[in-house]
Amino acid sequence: FAQERLWFIEQYEQGTHAYHVPAIFELVHPDAIPGIGYALQQIVSRHEILRTTLHQNEDAQAVQVIHDLPLSIEKVQLSRHDDYAALIKADINQPFDLTRNYPIRVKFYLIDSGRTIVLVNLHHIAGDGWSIEIMQRELLLYYNAYCKNDQAFSLPPLEIQYKHFALWQLSYLSGEALENQLTYW
Repeated sequence: FAQERLWFIEQYEQGTHAYHVPAIFELVHPDAIPGIGYALQQIVSRHEILRTTLHQNEDAQAVQVIHDLPLSIEKVQLSRHDDYAALIKADINQPFDLTRNYPIRVKFYLIDSGRTIVLVNLHHIAGDGWSIEIMQRELLLYYNAYCKNDQAFSLPPLEIQYKHFALWQLSYLSGEALENQLTYW
């Protein structure tokens, strides 16, 4: 239901930044870029919701399409004189096109002064506070495995994906459970 609500708002607003969940990190070592990129690719590969686009069927219902393409990670070279804070803010506020692009965007800002800033911008339709904690935990695990060149490392397969929860929620909130909620609210 939350996804349906957010999809409706996206369609009504024709793109909004109100539901973006940005995370900004500064890398201490620029040589961490490949490892961070690897870790983010693994996370997106692991979680189907991060590889989806949304479309409307003939009944005007939203349909999620899961893709197998890797996450597009952009790198931007900046001089120390560029207003990178304004660029980052503009990128955070750039609406997602959920019909064409994944609900996650990653951008590395490579600043001539040797600073590297990473923006991971997640649309709330694909994640929330709980999701961010999981992503951070998995990012650290995959990054450490990359640094150790542990090619055998993998996390156990997920028992459920977000689509399973969504289907459970739809089936649970029907009949008497739905009537009780409607009466209460």
